[in-house]
Amino acid sequence: MSFGLRRLWGRARPETVPDERDKYSFIVCPNCGLTYDRPQHYCQRCHFYAAQWWWRSGTAQPRSPWRMRALLIGILLALVLGYLGYEFHPFIPNPLNFFKLPSTRLSAPIGPGTWAEFGLTSAHVRYVPEKALPVGRVRWSLSLGPPTFSSPAVVDGVVYVGAHFRVLALEAATGRQLWESKTTGPVHASPVVAGSRLYLGLLDGRIIALDRMSGRPAWEFQTENFVFSSAVVKDGRLFIGSGDESVYCLDAETGRVLWRTWIGGRALSAPAVQDGIVYAAADNRNLHSLSARTGARRLMFRMAQDIVESPVVADGLVYFTARDGRLYTIRHGAREWPGQFQMTWLWIQFWLWRLPVPTPPTQAGAAWRFNPKYPRLGFVSPPAVTPEAFYMGDRLGIFYACEAARAKPLWRFRIRSPILESPLVVGDRVYFGAEDGRLYALERQTGQLAWQLDLGTPVMAGPVFGAGLIFVRTKDGMLHAIE
Repeated sequence: MSFGLRRLWGRARPETVPDERDKYSFIVCPNCGLTYDRPQHYCQRCHFYAAQWWWRSGTAQPRSPWRMRALLIGILLALVLGYLGYEFHPFIPNPLNFFKLPSTRLSAPIGPGTWAEFGLTSAHVRYVPEKALPVGRVRWSLSLGPPTFSSPAVVDGVVYVGAHFRVLALEAATGRQLWESKTTGPVHASPVVAGSRLYLGLLDGRIIALDRMSGRPAWEFQTENFVFSSAVVKDGRLFIGSGDESVYCLDAETGRVLWRTWIGGRALSAPAVQDGIVYAAADNRNLHSLSARTGARRLMFRMAQDIVESPVVADGLVYFTARDGRLYTIRHGAREWPGQFQMTWLWIQFWLWRLPVPTPPTQAGAAWRFNPKYPRLGFVSPPAVTPEAFYMGDRLGIFYACEAARAKPLWRFRIRSPILESPLVVGDRVYFGAEDGRLYALERQTGQLAWQLDLGTPVMAGPVFGAGLIFVRTKDGMLHAIE
């Protein structure tokens, strides 16, 4: 063994000369007393051996065998940990993300007369508890050019809305334009207002922050593909999905990246954020549950069909619709442990092969699903959810009110036109638009028609409520304020 290896394994011992071996041998066995004619190291009767000779000889056994064992165990352990890290890395948070904190605790405001982000809140419940009874009369209408899917935000009596190659700020009471900011393309994302900033994503892949008093740019961040979905701002963090198959968390004050999580599919709808958990749908038929602080995956719920629109979080459940026309729910906060899906999948295979195994469990987090009368003409938009019920319409023209906890039908209302957009609940009434160009107002408890308003063109986006008015976008590019 070279001098360098001796230094690696420990202090080198002097080589034992052959003559020195005899002093570690015996003529009379110390254990059983058997006498031999010549020096021995091993007793043939009792199997005693002179242990000191083994390590003194230097040739019969390696020095320091425990070091080699420790090295081999360390290499094996590193290989195992490397494989587990590669296989289950979405569940393992990046330790650096624990130290990437936002500059502020800014969130989109919630209060009377305010609709600051898509779906009203970060959970997208679309429920305004304040008492208001619009009579169904148009106060003003304004053409925004070719139609886009951007629904308005309303804060402090000002309406912010994305339009064709521009973002507008309008006076809510009159529709008078306050400012206009040019963009590089149509704005389909809904603006979100937090503090003195207005945030939205653009089709050129940018996420921008504008001063909401003047429309001047504050900062921008470039993703690797288009941004079609709306953002959510909560506790100083901005959450948004991109066409580059990622969900981003940015510092709302500076635009600095706090984390980015790859979800394997394009994020076409706004994420929902509640209790430190981000729910994001991807077009690879998966609903992802992520940690709001680190971006680590908590759950990936697999579907047989693409998920439509944004999820809604309420009453301990997460509601979302799929291309098969059904409404699905999972338990809010549910987790999938590393390897759980793979083990369940193997269990299902054994069960399908009729092996003697128990009935396999359902997917982690699964709660219940609700089937409309004809699923092929079922739901294409998520519900509005109150503490006791959820409300939604289908493509057949049936509007449903069901118990929130177990989907027990409470009442139904039928029209002769598809209902493609999410409804709005304000106080004791529920409002929805349809393809027949009408806005309907129903009594929330009974489903009786209160009034209907003909806007002449199919409704383009779900109605929103702010500053005492209902705002509706239609397919002719008009924005209507209804009192």
